[in-house]
Amino acid sequence: MRKLLVLFSVLFLLVPTAAVATPDGQRGRGADRLDLYEVTGDAGTEAELREDGFEVVAAEPAQGDQVTLEMVLTDDQAEALREEGEVDVELKRNEEGLSTAQAATLEAQSGFEVWRTYSEPGGIKDEMELLARQYDRLTELITIGESLNGQPIYAMRVTADADRVKDGKRPAVLYVSTQHAREWISTEVNRRLLRHFLENYGSDRQITDLVADNELWFILVVNPDGYDHTFTEGNRLWRKNLRDNNGDGEVTVGDGVDEPSDQVRGRLAGQHRCFAALLAALQLLPQGNQIDDQAAERGRRRLPRSDLHPGRRTGLRRPPERRHGLGTGPRRRDQPR
Repeated sequence: MRKLLVLFSVLFLLVPTAAVATPDGQRGRGADRLDLYEVTGDAGTEAELREDGFEVVAAEPAQGDQVTLEMVLTDDQAEALREEGEVDVELKRNEEGLSTAQAATLEAQSGFEVWRTYSEPGGIKDEMELLARQYDRLTELITIGESLNGQPIYAMRVTADADRVKDGKRPAVLYVSTQHAREWISTEVNRRLLRHFLENYGSDRQITDLVADNELWFILVVNPDGYDHTFTEGNRLWRKNLRDNNGDGEVTVGDGVDEPSDQVRGRLAGQHRCFAALLAALQLLPQGNQIDDQAAERGRRRLPRSDLHPGRRTGLRRPPERRHGLGTGPRRRDQPR
């Protein structure tokens, strides 16, 4: 099997602020409503809290040997840490005095002009299906697996004459986003990049040549269940998928994982959270585009840089000095070539 150098572009943002929630941004004290807190303690605090399963999203030095952590906590978790008396716990607020959850609520009340769920009518899933029909010669839409709730996880291949050229015949690059459910901006950036390639093929010389000579793979939402969950009441800061770890029929703060063996049922188990999901996605692509062992090991150690400049650490073919005709769109995996 031909081994290709695959570039992966992971689009992560730690804590954006937008959500659908109750009018006051709360689900009640002591409930599983997540918010962003600042926790200050000694130098060993971060390691201890991580070991105890708490989510630490940032760490900054404080006075002396102290460290201030940004943590996503429930009200109950924050109160429990205060009662232990070993750390100082404060709800983080913006310049207007609003917490992250409260600020998200205000944005949600005004209605969203950009953000959409995966599964709603006209959402991310529907848009990928629409693009597959609209650009049926440039794209191929496949299902690489199912979420725990049975939603298809889509990957879209973009290349000239996708309806005739077999998978893996050209160098490939993968753009994957939204393993972590709350990272809405990564979905939107990846979605717009996908459209940028499709809508400018045939009119922009560099894009036309890149699409003609390479395969561009897009997975807009790796974690559709968790992503949809972040649009529901009080869950804007949810990060994981919706696995019910204790089997009690409810998804609460102790549930969910972001390991790929649970993100996509029955597929590759991984090593490190972020890169493992990435490598799992690569293994689910058609055989011609699987990443080789050496490239996979490099990926576990560092994330390759991508600026889409031909020939610069991207693995893409340098565009020749020529133009290609305009194709019109994607093919489903279950359709004949």
